[in-house]
Amino acid sequence: MDRSREISIFNSQFSIPIVGWMVAIAATTVYLLTMEPTVSFWDCGEFIATSYGLEVGHPPGAPLYTLLAHCFTLLAGSPERVAWWSNALSAVAGGLTAMFLFWTICRLLNGEQANNNSTNRHLNNSTLSSLVGTACYVFCDTAWFSAVESEVYSLSMLFSSAIVWAMVRWAQCDDRSYAPRWLMLVSLLLGLSVCVHQLSLLTIPALLVIFFTHRIKENGERTAAGEDARVPSGERRTERSEIAESGHHRQKLPLFTIHYSLFTIFFFLIGLTPYLIIPIRAAADPPINMGDPSTEETFHDYFTRSQYEHAPLLYGRCYNSPVVDFDDNGKPVYAPEMDMLFPRMWKRGTYSDLYYNDWCGRHGKMVEVRGEQYYKPSQLDNLIIFGGYQIGYMYLRYLMWNFSGRYNDRQGFGNLQNGQFITGIPFLDRLYVGVSARMPDSMPSTGHNRYFMLPLLLGIIGFFYSFKIQNSKFKIGPTLLTLFLMSSLALSVYLNHPMYEPRERDYAYILSFYTFAIWIAYGAKAIVSFFDRKISIAKYQLSIFNFLFLFVPILMAFQNWDDHDRSGRYIARDTARNMLESCDENALLFTLGDNDTFPLWYLQEVEKVRTDVQVINISLLGSDSYARSIEKQLANQAGSYLSLSETGGSYRRMMAIINNYGEQRTPYFSHYAERDKRVDFDGHLQLCGMVYRLSDTASADSVDLDRCSRLMAETLQWESLEDVYIDETSHGFLRQYWLDAILAAENLAGTGRDTDARQVLDKTMESIPLNVMCDPELTYQASQAYSHCGDASTATTLAADCRHAVDEQLAYYATMRKSMQQYIPYTIEPLRTLREKL
Repeated sequence: MDRSREISIFNSQFSIPIVGWMVAIAATTVYLLTMEPTVSFWDCGEFIATSYGLEVGHPPGAPLYTLLAHCFTLLAGSPERVAWWSNALSAVAGGLTAMFLFWTICRLLNGEQANNNSTNRHLNNSTLSSLVGTACYVFCDTAWFSAVESEVYSLSMLFSSAIVWAMVRWAQCDDRSYAPRWLMLVSLLLGLSVCVHQLSLLTIPALLVIFFTHRIKENGERTAAGEDARVPSGERRTERSEIAESGHHRQKLPLFTIHYSLFTIFFFLIGLTPYLIIPIRAAADPPINMGDPSTEETFHDYFTRSQYEHAPLLYGRCYNSPVVDFDDNGKPVYAPEMDMLFPRMWKRGTYSDLYYNDWCGRHGKMVEVRGEQYYKPSQLDNLIIFGGYQIGYMYLRYLMWNFSGRYNDRQGFGNLQNGQFITGIPFLDRLYVGVSARMPDSMPSTGHNRYFMLPLLLGIIGFFYSFKIQNSKFKIGPTLLTLFLMSSLALSVYLNHPMYEPRERDYAYILSFYTFAIWIAYGAKAIVSFFDRKISIAKYQLSIFNFLFLFVPILMAFQNWDDHDRSGRYIARDTARNMLESCDENALLFTLGDNDTFPLWYLQEVEKVRTDVQVINISLLGSDSYARSIEKQLANQAGSYLSLSETGGSYRRMMAIINNYGEQRTPYFSHYAERDKRVDFDGHLQLCGMVYRLSDTASADSVDLDRCSRLMAETLQWESLEDVYIDETSHGFLRQYWLDAILAAENLAGTGRDTDARQVLDKTMESIPLNVMCDPELTYQASQAYSHCGDASTATTLAADCRHAVDEQLAYYATMRKSMQQYIPYTIEPLRTLREKL
């Protein structure tokens, strides 16, 4: 007996499941260690709140996610721990996804040796290569980001990975009488996955490739076996012979197929049953009841997301198409003269014309519509936008983020540097982003990740190697290519990204990064196999060579840890709490976007903080269902009923609420809402802490000095930001708070209240140290504010810090070629202007 085979954990056929569970535990541990302990920005607050109270979130809903997250929150013990346990669902799902990915890669890599009496070395190589590919996925930017917050994408990927694994198990199942059960499991998982997110449906074409290529190969083997007259009948039993012996003749095969097809459809429908909770909970009219899908009609609209604007796909409008009519449902009808084939330039916005022209130029023509001239882009423009922006910028850039490197974590709007990918190879980075020097300490370096293209190169090698596999149960190369194209190119066509998105959309393509991780495993296996064939290497040397590939995911882990570690971040929760604490009792707080609304929902629905304040989202007020929900909530609190359905439009409904309840309940506005052009009260808004209060005094000051002094110096609190990763969204809220404090301090100093002004600034400095903000302009403004308060010492110190930071950053950008500097005037010119002030 080969004793090395007996003791190696990688060589036993029973070790693969064990190693898979070890991978799951390790990945889950990493995600739990770096997980945000409370609510995050964007949709997370809504998901936590709706899961905790079994309420109805935004269309098309995620009922299975809601149920599972609710089960996790039951373990919390206290409301303050609910968010942690809700986030833990994503962490656990991420770890289990890694497990299924590992098992899938092992089966794919070992499948090529299944009929060739594979040696210990082959099994060892395959297992280690599987670990490399799996670890690269675990530590890639997008998967890690999704696994440490309450969002649906990590759980959706768990279902996607389990579906692919189950289909591979079906193809490799030796007992064909047992194989149909795997198809039923796949159907059930597909149905359940839809109740989390529709992302998993992108696996269907790849599943069909597995099914048909396996059937073709299987039928070919049966034919060959049937024609081989030299083989005695008693020595080979095929599925065909077994069917014949049991009375299932060839003519009954179609009935057999229909029988199992009906079963798979039945199991898929069973998987959809969690959607039944949506109308049930909507009928109970919970506080969060998006779309009110309590009737057949409203549930249909909810599931099909009819309230959202749908992008045209194959034929439709362009961004400049005028509205010429409205249909029976009140939706706009656009001028058909402006319709285009494969419309990629469809989204109308404030700067649409400028944005599109920047990318593709102006090659279209003027078209007359009802006596007026409108610019219609050319078909060439459409193709340029599709290839350059939607594929290049909105997908390939994300692929490179995950497997090549990333310049920073700032939102990209087509900039030369913000949100761009890098390689870590100096001369390449100088060509692409203009600079390869080390970032100075005064610049935010988190998110500056370099993998030197190593994962990318492994994946490219693995892509070609996957097509060379011959002895598998199905065609591996075409299967992986189909899965990759569906989750990248085809998905990009469907999403039809407008210019520009309000946030980065890399999470939508996470399934393609999962597929690329499989290719990385194939790349590692290909290289080791090549050297094994070409060079005589001892077994232990080959193992060492194999372990060297683990350096690639380890590198990714070290590079990504700082900008994925949210373990000490409470910024979203603190922002929401401080907004509520800035309001009077029983106030009306008007918000506008996701980031100033959903954390408030979480805080009120889960932690029950300041539930006396009525939060009203102006954007959602345009929806009749949301308006009815606000009507009921206000009526229950005030005892008087206001019918908003008689008033059309979100702004008019906002004014109706203010006019009806404003005398009893003071109206407040978040910063997002205050900046909205529709919210124009001509000097009647006063800053009060973190919100604006609507005053009935025409000559009201811009700042309520007494209120701001008390709130900012005593009431409003922030968790420690020491060693905390501050992403762009968090930085925006913290920066705004600093600007509010500076404004309040300067107004206090202007009225002779220097001591109060210094208290506001000192408390803000203690809570949000300027050194963690890495913002020279903000440091300069704080220096000026201290100077106005009579604190010359602090002002001088801050001015020196600002000067040092500006000099560092100008020296950094001076390493760029002049021809490249002209592309970032939005970065360099403010620094030069600031340096002149200093």
